[in-house]
Amino acid sequence: MSDGVWQRAWARYRGRKRKRGILFDFLFLVAVVVVLVPPLRRGVVTYAVRATLTQPSLYDKIVFVGADDVLRLKTANGADTVLSFPSSKPVLIAVGSVWSAPTRAGLSSVAKSAERLRGRVDVVFLSSDEPSDVDQYFRRRGYSAIRPLFLCDDWVEGVAEDGVLGQLLMSVPSSALIGADGRVVVKKLGAARWSGARADEAFAVAEGR
Repeated sequence: MSDGVWQRAWARYRGRKRKRGILFDFLFLVAVVVVLVPPLRRGVVTYAVRATLTQPSLYDKIVFVGADDVLRLKTANGADTVLSFPSSKPVLIAVGSVWSAPTRAGLSSVAKSAERLRGRVDVVFLSSDEPSDVDQYFRRRGYSAIRPLFLCDDWVEGVAEDGVLGQLLMSVPSSALIGADGRVVVKKLGAARWSGARADEAFAVAEGR
């Protein structure tokens, strides 16, 4: 009986609507569902942002992160650690939150570069998220080549807020590629796509190739 009711309702609906109207109603229904379901909404936004990401450009200034710029951080296990320069290898720093759609969009390309450059470039993700949230997200996505580190409450005491690192940490998401000698090769405020010809050029400069 219920099947007959739905069939009659559908027939009346189709009789009142043109194909274009049915399409618009369907798209409106999809939009409502996306808005009302948070995981679905976040996924759609992430995909949309990822489609619009651009590759980073080489920093147009010669700037070095010095020995005085030291970030006090925590590992996923809560151990104290620091991020300082110069370092043994170039460092790609991605700053963000796994709850942020733009961060998620950019992390996908960061992870691909991290896998490709494993052992040559240190790739770190700096976040104020709960370590368990980051660990769960990274495990689900297979981001094993990215090293997550977590900001301490007193990070501002270890780095100037108006310096390169300070600017990165005040913008979520953001990223930077810093050579082993401390030179800032790329500074990007906002999400970026770390794959492609320009990204490869930046990695080559950072590695001195």
